[in-house]
Amino acid sequence: MDSELLVRQIQGAYRVKNPALIPLMGEVRALLSRLDTWEVDHVPRNENALADRIANEAIDEALKGSA
Repeated sequence: MDSELLVRQIQGAYRVKNPALIPLMGEVRALLSRLDTWEVDHVPRNENALADRIANEAIDEALKGSA
């Protein structure tokens, strides 16, 4: 992930302070607990430009479909 904050929150190193995001992090942790193993690492956006572009394209397409 390119968000170091989110990576650290998922890893448990940082707490989620935003009350609106606390339930979402609970869902993330519940889903991850269903996996035998998992790993999340921080990859700076400038080192992962292709994945960033593909993710943005997918978001744009999803938003078009919901309009």
